[in-house]
Amino acid sequence: MKKGFTFIELLVTIAILGIISATVITSLESARTNATRVSTQAQMSKIVDLLQVARETSGKTLLQITGNGCTDCACRSVGTPLYALPSNHACITGSTLTFSRIATELREPGFVGMMRDPWGNPYLFDENEGEGGSWDCRDDTLRSAGPDGYYSTADDVLPLKSYRTLMRGC
Repeated sequence: MKKGFTFIELLVTIAILGIISATVITSLESARTNATRVSTQAQMSKIVDLLQVARETSGKTLLQITGNGCTDCACRSVGTPLYALPSNHACITGSTLTFSRIATELREPGFVGMMRDPWGNPYLFDENEGEGGSWDCRDDTLRSAGPDGYYSTADDVLPLKSYRTLMRGC
């Protein structure tokens, strides 16, 4: 009797190895996506900390620092992922200007280097506090468009910690 594998046994072994490798690859991709999400949240938390420092040292709201009540408004209804926008698009120029003004307030030029998330999207600010007047205490918001690059979809990333309004009287 000859020793060896039959063709069927070989096919079954290859199929089992294929299933195992597909499972491992899927798990690794999921782990990588989660790691990128956590990294984004950590970077956003650092941005939040720096924004709080800028607001506390200057005594200004984010709206007063940036000069814009809705930096992310130009990013909300574009028909393409934010990471694919040209550098002259209003979403990108508005985000760059916002980061530059915050960096100037902080006296920290490196802050502008934090303008994009790991997927290449600009971070999105909505400077709500004070838009309606001095007693308007709505919170400012910060978000990332996430892996798909589209504003306000299920994969958007929000900071782990939020920043509350620091205005007197609110």
